[in-house]
Amino acid sequence: MSSPMGAAPKLSHEYLLSKLDELPTLPTIVYELSQVISDPMSSTSDVEKIMENDVSLTTKVLKLVNSAYYAIPGGVSNLGRAIAYIGFDTVHQLVLSASIINALDVKGPSEFDMNQFWTHSVGVGIAAETIAKAAGYATPADLFTCGLVHDMGKVALFSIDREAMIKIVHKA
Repeated sequence: MSSPMGAAPKLSHEYLLSKLDELPTLPTIVYELSQVISDPMSSTSDVEKIMENDVSLTTKVLKLVNSAYYAIPGGVSNLGRAIAYIGFDTVHQLVLSASIINALDVKGPSEFDMNQFWTHSVGVGIAAETIAKAAGYATPADLFTCGLVHDMGKVALFSIDREAMIKIVHKA
């Protein structure tokens, strides 16, 4: 797809839809976790057993639970305790988001900094949940999830057409 130098490229709906089949599938852990979390008889240790061998996901859960948002005195270094603090739904959405990002393989140019993206996504999730709680929303964790995944389309677009997204980032 070519566009005039410096102009942000137009990514047509048809083009993007044609590329969807090229996106990778999610790892097994996402499906296993979904099954366990949807079972009302599941425990924290059931979720922990699925996650404990994935260092990257464990680190992300611990990073979230030790963020200023939760402000847990002394912090949390145990995965089971972290899961209990943030809840199954938040763990599930965090794992889903991290798995999507990892599957899309957006490593490369500095135009798309994954650490900055991840920090921003978690920050938006925390802000959305905080606002939901203050407003008396019945399920504030849902808004955390919305905030966490609100920019996933950027990751997908970057994976589909890296050059086009770099031009878009430069134009923004």
